[in-house]
Amino acid sequence: MSDGLGIQMDRTVIFFNICGVAGLYYAAAQGHQGPAATGIVTGEMIVLKTSLKFRWDKALDVSMRRETSEKRREREEEKRREEKRREEKRREEKRREE
Repeated sequence: MSDGLGIQMDRTVIFFNICGVAGLYYAAAQGHQGPAATGIVTGEMIVLKTSLKFRWDKALDVSMRRETSEKRREREEEKRREEKRREEKRREEKRREE
């Protein structure tokens, strides 16, 4: 059975991706459902057993951590913008006083 991304043959799934489980992580980060969605980038051929649930859960965990770090970066960026706004207001007040 083939879906254009990977080929499943009884209990072995063959994925084509750049480096091992990296395609699995990539697919999870992109929100694909199930391990068959991982054969995304052509490159070296990786053979993984269908006991992918642990790896898939780990990939989802990595994806969630990435999302958390992105949110943290967004908060930090917002703080910097707010600080710039405050600084600009201080400058304007000084100009008015002069």
